[in-house]
Amino acid sequence: MKTFGERIVAARGVRKLKQKDLADHFGITPVSVHQWEAGQTQPDPRKITALAEVLGVSVEWLLSGHGAMVRSQGSKPERVPQASLPDTYVAVKIAAVRPGMGGPADAFTEEEAQYSYFPSSLIADLRARPEDLWVMQVEGQSMSPYLEAGDTVMVDSTKTNPSQPGVFVVWDGFGMVCKWVERIMRSDPPAVRLISQNPMFKPVELTIGEPGEAESYVMGRVVWMARKI
Repeated sequence: MKTFGERIVAARGVRKLKQKDLADHFGITPVSVHQWEAGQTQPDPRKITALAEVLGVSVEWLLSGHGAMVRSQGSKPERVPQASLPDTYVAVKIAAVRPGMGGPADAFTEEEAQYSYFPSSLIADLRARPEDLWVMQVEGQSMSPYLEAGDTVMVDSTKTNPSQPGVFVVWDGFGMVCKWVERIMRSDPPAVRLISQNPMFKPVELTIGEPGEAESYVMGRVVWMARKI
């Protein structure tokens, strides 16, 4: 079976694309594309879906060599079964909204679900299951310089207990916010303090409960972040 790099070469040949064509599309050098094809490096997992679209192939085939090679015209972004992905990558769901820009009910729609792909070694280091994780971009300046607008964060939805302070995504009754969260001890009903890293923003105290039962609740702990440079 062909390697990941060899599949790029094969698909590029079918589409009559040069290494420079892929390089120009992604804003990188032809040398970087050559390194992908030679197996020396791998694309950023967030580029996998876009790479498959440019090459006109299915994500499943590009990653594993299984399934149909050709991606049907006009098809929606693919939801790749976890079992079909190679050991090098796992799929993590992307939240369709940013903090403060909508409700959790709008964040994940199964029919329109989209995924980003991350090295399995990273997920193993986080001691998490891919199905319990989701990623999103943050906006605003309240967490600067710890988090800047446009940063990508990965959230573990199983970690909703703020007894150990940390950065969490919280539904505050109006939208999703990403803040440093501390439990207010001996509060009844349970309450937390949302603290911004930017001193221009004052802490906010919030009563929390369970999803579906309370107006505000913790959606998960931020366990990983990435920043464009």
